[in-house]
Amino acid sequence: MRFRWIFLSATVVGSVAGAGLLLMRSVPASQPGSVPGTRLFQSVVEFVRSQSVDSITDEELYRLAASGVVTELDDPYAILSLPGQPRSRFEDRDTPLGLHLERRDGSLVVIAAVPGSPADRAGVQGGDALVGVGSTPLEPQDLERALEMLAGPAGSKARLRLQRPGQGPLSLEVERGLVPERPAIAGAMSSDGVGVVRISRVPPGGADSVAEAVDRLRRSGMQSLVIDVRRAVGGQLADAVAIADLFLDSGKVLLATRGRMASDALQLMDSSAARFPDLPLVILIDQGTAGAAEALAGALQDHDRAAVLGSRSFGRGVTQRDFPLGAGASVRLTTAFWYTPNGRRIQLNEPTAAGDSAPPPSVKSVAGRTLLGGGGITPHQEVDEEAGIDRPLAVARALLARASSAKAVLAQIDP
Repeated sequence: MRFRWIFLSATVVGSVAGAGLLLMRSVPASQPGSVPGTRLFQSVVEFVRSQSVDSITDEELYRLAASGVVTELDDPYAILSLPGQPRSRFEDRDTPLGLHLERRDGSLVVIAAVPGSPADRAGVQGGDALVGVGSTPLEPQDLERALEMLAGPAGSKARLRLQRPGQGPLSLEVERGLVPERPAIAGAMSSDGVGVVRISRVPPGGADSVAEAVDRLRRSGMQSLVIDVRRAVGGQLADAVAIADLFLDSGKVLLATRGRMASDALQLMDSSAARFPDLPLVILIDQGTAGAAEALAGALQDHDRAAVLGSRSFGRGVTQRDFPLGAGASVRLTTAFWYTPNGRRIQLNEPTAAGDSAPPPSVKSVAGRTLLGGGGITPHQEVDEEAGIDRPLAVARALLARASSAKAVLAQIDP
């Protein structure tokens, strides 16, 4: 990630900053090429300190430099926490108005709107870029500021300025109100013998809750199962793979992580026999499926255990670590990416010079099916949602109604 050298140089700049101006002046202005990193930083610091119209202390100067390093990283999850500065009060929670936001591709992007929330009722959609609130423009680094601006008393209104892919600018007025509570895991039974377990987020101990829900549905006559992780944002990786463990035999790789350090390279293995080895299974995903739920869908898809329907998931799969800096300060950095058992990276890949014209990478499932990579989980079959009709669920139920075994589900969607 770029600019790492700036952070390192900040630890020694106090002893050499006095020589910065002289060092820079020793380089002719016409000399081509970039200025060496340490010299560049020292020189900028010296000019700001001696020439800028803004009066700024050395302590504030270094704080701004450190903050700039973290902001400029190609890491949307990097956070610099300074003494006396609390963590985001929205972290790991539904945000004001029921929005989940993330920095991505130079924008503040909506991962998903909580169903029934003020933002959802106003028509905010996953993939919308939040470019302003009222007359105030927002930049990617303004995530905390945006969250504070979205908060407010119930009944008051916020005007969101959005950029919707394929449609252009959009302005929506949202009336603030309560974000409905959703159970993390809930099961329901239909008259055709198809059970549905909805996971709105992957909670601690989620595997036990899913197992209990499936057992309860089977006692009611369930013959096949839909796991619905649409708009499921967040949760812990270990809990997600534990849910996959319920449907896969022991000894299988469930997920891998890879990072810069050897200690960040892990393989998470299935440790027990499948509790539901033959239950016909479909998983529903969409653009709002982000994080742990993607790991669940990816593991079952790679091992040909479930048919995956819907639309490509958001593509968020990283390991983060907090590093103490002393005096109560810390920096949070992404240290590893998540990979499905057969090697697909879950974190959405950065755009390339070739753009959308470049074909996505692909891997083979255990049974030889072609699975697309490039970030997120691409379903076996794209099924769009329609206003007033839950078409993905309808297609899933139709598949399961014709399947007498787990293998028979995927056989119906093979090319």
